[in-house]
Amino acid sequence: TENRRWMDAVKARDGQCVRCGSANDLESHHKRGLAELVFELGITSREDARSHAAVLWDLENGETLCRPCHYAEHGRVLPCD
Repeated sequence: TENRRWMDAVKARDGQCVRCGSANDLESHHKRGLAELVFELGITSREDARSHAAVLWDLENGETLCRPCHYAEHGRVLPCD
């Protein structure tokens, strides 16, 4: 639920891919990875996550990328349809 709200808020704020300007297939990207934050904060339960919600779901740690730019950010190749 929090993740969905965060993703929607990031996309609403940016409105387009911050890298290429595309408005198609938009996705929200954590600039500083969510897994990295979870590890650094020592989160091991939902209760831990709730106590660190302000850090995990900080809109300043998010940016909107189109799917191709998001795949490229993670070093992946976008599969063909």
